[in-house]
Amino acid sequence: MSKKTQLTESQVLQLGARVENILNHPTFLAGDQLISSEQLGRVTNTLTSPRRVELFLRYNF
Repeated sequence: MSKKTQLTESQVLQLGARVENILNHPTFLAGDQLISSEQLGRVTNTLTSPRRVELFLRYNF
């Protein structure tokens, strides 16, 4: 998402944001799948990265 503002004929100011994983829904990763493992069925990690927001301000001339 971004917003452009024309300052003069040749100058533009752009303000915006980039968002990754905006809903932040985790996908859990179960560790070992071996029956003999002590970690069987235990959630040890997630497959998706956490929410990330990047704000930017750009000046074009």
